[in-house]
Amino acid sequence: MASKIPAGTSLNIVAPTYTDFYVTLAVTAKPSYRNSEVSRNIRSAFINPGGLFAYESVSFGQSVALSAVIAKAQSIDGVISVTVSKFNTDNGGSVQTPAVALSAGYLPVLLTANLLITVTGGLS
Repeated sequence: MASKIPAGTSLNIVAPTYTDFYVTLAVTAKPSYRNSEVSRNIRSAFINPGGLFAYESVSFGQSVALSAVIAKAQSIDGVISVTVSKFNTDNGGSVQTPAVALSAGYLPVLLTANLLITVTGGLS
């Protein structure tokens, strides 16, 4: 492979900059579903492998849309409705924008502690 690299070529690898997201959801569950199960399934859909914020699902410099967050939560079995009261990168108290656009070299990250889910309406 070294014989195929043009003379004078260098490669600098720069570590990504991780951008923490903060999401708070109020979810209404169907009466026949356990609130704790709905919450667990939503959390998995956001963070676990294949989830919206899973490492393999995000890209450098991507935009994260509020509509994608809502759609992902509403796709979970047992969910009737979803209200987002926080969606931002500074842990402020509200939804700042319908989408957060990241710069090149930045990756979105949603830590478990930054995803707050309150589920009502289902079984306790």
